[in-house]
Amino acid sequence: MPEEIFALIIITMAFGTGIAIASMIFTYLRDRNKAQATGNSMTSSELRHIIQDAVKDATDPLQARIEELEDQFKAPKQLESRQPLLDLEDFDEEVEQPTPVRRRTR
Repeated sequence: MPEEIFALIIITMAFGTGIAIASMIFTYLRDRNKAQATGNSMTSSELRHIIQDAVKDATDPLQARIEELEDQFKAPKQLESRQPLLDLEDFDEEVEQPTPVRRRTR
């Protein structure tokens, strides 16, 4: 009789373990399906569009500034509009001639 009880306990534990594992699997699958059904996740194309919009918003001011600087660089330089760096008419003094220096001899 004790062998029969021991066999019954082993069989009950095996079936109980199987039922517990199956219950955990079904609970996991049910929770995963609920999470997908609620729409908490986004598709890769939605994520790609969000990133593209963020990058575009961040780089638009930089692109505008680059274009502005390129236009300034490519614009023809007008000498009339520029202020001369040095006005030579302010110097009324005559330039002194360099003094010749004799060469050293031995």
